Amino acid sequence: MVWEHLVMHTEFGEFVEGVELPAVQGTLPEGRELVFQLTPRMKSLEWAARKRPELFGGALLAFAQRRYDAMQATPDLLPPRAWGVLSVIPATDRLRTTLGGTWDPRAAPTNWPNHLFLGVDDIVQVCWFLRAGLPVPAALIARRLFERWTLNVAHQFGLSRQETESEEAYITRVWLTLRHPSLPDEAGRWWAWLSEFLHARPGHPAFGDRAAQPLSPIATQNVAHHDAISAVVDIVLGYIRGGIDLLAEQQGIDDASLSLRSVHRDMTIAEPFGLSFAFVPLEYFEAYRKRSEQWVRGGQAYRADVTDEVWGLVEKTNSLMTVRAFLERRGRAIERARGAFDDEKAALGEEFSPGDLASRMFRQRTIAETARQIVPDASGVERDALIVAAQAADGATHLWLEDSDDAVGCIRVLLEQVARLRTHRLKPGRAQRLEAAGTPSSSRWLSESGWGRLAVLMRALNEYAHLSIRSRRRGAAALLREVQSNVDGEESRRGSAVNAAFMIFAFELFDRLTDTNPEVAREFSRQVTLFDRDLHLEIIEEYLNRVFTRRAHDFGDPDYGRGQSSAQRS
Repeated sequence: MVWEHLVMHTEFGEFVEGVELPAVQGTLPEGRELVFQLTPRMKSLEWAARKRPELFGGALLAFAQRRYDAMQATPDLLPPRAWGVLSVIPATDRLRTTLGGTWDPRAAPTNWPNHLFLGVDDIVQVCWFLRAGLPVPAALIARRLFERWTLNVAHQFGLSRQETESEEAYITRVWLTLRHPSLPDEAGRWWAWLSEFLHARPGHPAFGDRAAQPLSPIATQNVAHHDAISAVVDIVLGYIRGGIDLLAEQQGIDDASLSLRSVHRDMTIAEPFGLSFAFVPLEYFEAYRKRSEQWVRGGQAYRADVTDEVWGLVEKTNSLMTVRAFLERRGRAIERARGAFDDEKAALGEEFSPGDLASRMFRQRTIAETARQIVPDASGVERDALIVAAQAADGATHLWLEDSDDAVGCIRVLLEQVARLRTHRLKPGRAQRLEAAGTPSSSRWLSESGWGRLAVLMRALNEYAHLSIRSRRRGAAALLREVQSNVDGEESRRGSAVNAAFMIFAFELFDRLTDTNPEVAREFSRQVTLFDRDLHLEIIEEYLNRVFTRRAHDFGDPDYGRGQSSAQRS
């Protein structure tokens, strides 16, 4: 299959059979082409707000689109170490069904092979976020993977964390038991770097000076961070590869793959097109575009081809199959999104409204873009917090549409940074003292920001941002269901939490703009949030109070009971 041919010959505005855009109401404003000529900066938004307010929302969306287009043209965002990781994915895929794994995009991992292959899929997802210039959600997933497979290594060797032992020291001790030359001497420092990165606290030296720098709004200046995240998933993949190899031996497969058994090399693969073209938020109409259908069909063809011995995956890596394996995960993500939409249609009947989802996507994308436009006028920790918050917001949007609990982990990162920003704006002296004191907790930022009523929510979000022997995700999910607004059910808990986080994020952005760019704040309120400040505050207060009434929520027993994870091989 030639991916260049597929891309060049697809009508991107067309949809698969049976799907149509709703009729456009009214007419688009004259001069709408101007939004694509405006330089993405606050001065342009100020001009639009004063002179052409009807173009304001379109300008924000155009800025976001231009950033996305720039990512397509920047293949260096996926460093050689990440390509090295991806290069061995086809070798694992070759054995997937033989070893009892499934390609079903919506299946839960009910057996050991599927736990292994889910780990492989998650590693590919990390690489997708890196290629899209979004290292924050990539780091969140990488940390969860690191913690999850640390549990498995600990279970394998009968290790438990000592009462006085730090998490960092424990992780280092666990991974040292494997005694493999590819592993770092201090794996716990790598985990600590991920955590500091997600707290927007630069300076951790685990990966050298460049990766210790704050995130830049210029994606190409963050490649050192991308390389560090790739290094983490590299060692996780090494352990998963060992598990797959052992399964193959147990089933009498003695040619599992030399590339599975060996330490692979960093490499670079020439992209047949800007690969992040395939990585867009999967709202309803996007999931059914023909440009999405090509990834679905390409994935189906890859799954049929990957077991063919003609590719020589037993002895070597293959660049074409590496790219196809990368894109196969986009095809399955689209199938998963379509399945979720089918469920929603069945549940809602005539009330199902994909247009409402498209409107929500407009708001979420433009809220994140507004934060990015504020960044150049910010400095220090506030600048860092805005960059990380915007990336976490984009990650939450992607992952919620792909039906992933990692969306909840992203909003945990988002809410901490928003509370931090609010504290710096309202109590600058207090905020500076907290920063100087070291590592204030997320609950401390909430309390100082005036949003302490969200403490129990933050506790629930923390359960999704980490994975440990003490995790209580079932209890956290129960809380998220209880604090939903006018919606019931398991399937809406993520979406409701994401919506609330964006509402709170937008409120802080509005107040910041009111202080510095009141005309921009006015149009942001009119065209993005659709609320004036009083109504916006009323909605947030109602949510804060609803969460606060659940402050005594019982999270129950740990999900894994007596230290035995369902994710560990029994």
